[in-house]
Amino acid sequence: NYLTYKSVRIVLEQLVETDLSPMKADYMWLRQFCLDNSLTDAEAFLKKLATTRPQFAERLLETRLQVFKDWSKQFQEGKMEQRLKDSDLRVLRHQLNQTVRLSSDRPEDSIPETRE
Repeated sequence: NYLTYKSVRIVLEQLVETDLSPMKADYMWLRQFCLDNSLTDAEAFLKKLATTRPQFAERLLETRLQVFKDWSKQFQEGKMEQRLKDSDLRVLRHQLNQTVRLSSDRPEDSIPETRE
């Protein structure tokens, strides 16, 4: 579903730039179709689009496939893994800094003693 959503966004952006029809009729039509039909079920959305305007459905299918290929390349090259690791590291570093800052702000006598 995300790939279909992303493809719709890309195709709409392309139509804004390239639609030469009066008042951007193709762009407006596809935009209204998206507003009237939920993208929650991508397959149903595309089937309905294919029965109404097959050229848009085909364009979205091609775009969706290309988006997937681009996305999968990032995983194959390890870029996404590195991004996730970097993000995780920033979150953990922030958590550690917050923990150290909170513990250093407490006076020594407020730290409970441990009994053994």
